[in-house]
Amino acid sequence: MCKRITHNPEIPYNDLPLLPPQAEIENITILKKTIAASRALSELKGAVTNLPNPTLFIDTINLQEAQASSAIENIITTQDELFKASIAEKKNDNPATKEVMHYKNALWFGVKQVENRPILTTNLFVAIMQIIKENQSSIRNALGTQLKNPATNSVVYTPPEGENVIREKLKNLEVLFTQKIISTH
Repeated sequence: MCKRITHNPEIPYNDLPLLPPQAEIENITILKKTIAASRALSELKGAVTNLPNPTLFIDTINLQEAQASSAIENIITTQDELFKASIAEKKNDNPATKEVMHYKNALWFGVKQVENRPILTTNLFVAIMQIIKENQSSIRNALGTQLKNPATNSVVYTPPEGENVIREKLKNLEVLFTQKIISTH
């Protein structure tokens, strides 16, 4: 059984554990769901290859992921607005829809970068974030970032803060990913 980590959501989680998790995270329930997910992905892969334009289907999934991930940060838009924005060449004035579209574009950018060079780097993470935020900022160094429940306005999570702490966490992800890539080749 995995030990549950408890943390005060009001305090920056600078002690976020490094990867990989030290606790055993594989159990029968997770493994069964992994097998089912693997089968479903295989079926999806087979179905997508028969489509006249598979990229359009994948783009739809990326758009839904962008919408769901943006909703975590209280950036809310509708599927209708997103589909109109994705097919229309006209300027979109809805700030939430614009940000979700930036997120979708950042997802595609990340996919293309990893296809060309299968390595995760802090520079890649920064480039993806710059596409989402449509600016040239680097690692977050401002204090006070918090994720809040939109209904209650209560803080649900305060991410690590301080550029050095964030760089350490990202470096840990880089190293782990690189080790996984090397061990699979």
